[in-house]
Amino acid sequence: MNENTATQPVVELKDGALMGRIKDAVYLFSGIPYAAPPVGAARFKAAQPVQPWEGIRDATKFGPAAPQIPSGGMTDRVPVRWDEDCLTLNVATPSITAEKKAVLVWIHGGAYRSGQGAIPWYNGASFATLGNIVVVTINYRLGALGFTDLSSFAEGYETSGVNGLLDQIKALEWVQNNIGAFGGDPERVTIAGESAGAFSVTTLLGAPRARGLFHRAIPQSGAAHHTLTQAQGRRVAELLMQETQSTDVQALID
Repeated sequence: MNENTATQPVVELKDGALMGRIKDAVYLFSGIPYAAPPVGAARFKAAQPVQPWEGIRDATKFGPAAPQIPSGGMTDRVPVRWDEDCLTLNVATPSITAEKKAVLVWIHGGAYRSGQGAIPWYNGASFATLGNIVVVTINYRLGALGFTDLSSFAEGYETSGVNGLLDQIKALEWVQNNIGAFGGDPERVTIAGESAGAFSVTTLLGAPRARGLFHRAIPQSGAAHHTLTQAQGRRVAELLMQETQSTDVQALID
């Protein structure tokens, strides 16, 4: 059941309750975990399901961005608080009633090395109000943590070269399972993104694991493009190990 006080709306999800906020007649829920933290032994591995929580979780503040470096672009103007525990998303909705509204999931750009779902110009509040839709913005792993192929160095890291994309799929699975609590329709999900986000959109169009998780796609300022090949990913892994003076994958985790 969803509740609504004057300024602190509460929604009940499968994993627990969330308390958001209301601003300019838009319901905002921020920093919602869609997967378990990819830290420690989970670093460089595919995201796992989020652990349920007890009580009401505060969803009034954005979660940290993925660890990143300056890109030389517009995102450098935005202060970034980053942490490896970054797999969160944000929801903006005009209402949390039973009415089922179309859903827009926005995937940020940044060359797969910078960016976050909390960038001000990705604010979905205006879209939510003007279009009567539910807007979701997401974080996903970037750079070495999201796109380094360590599979040739140790067992159990077969997905390490595409974990950033698998994070996006995990977020879409969360949308399918939970967006109804925010007044969204899981049968009307559009994914959209710009630059690297657009590359992600076109990649997800052909990804078997993403089949059935969305229904329309809008790539902006980008085209069908692959991420690193396995050979390129392995080379990145070699350079990473050289730069960190690591002799094996465990050293990268420690």
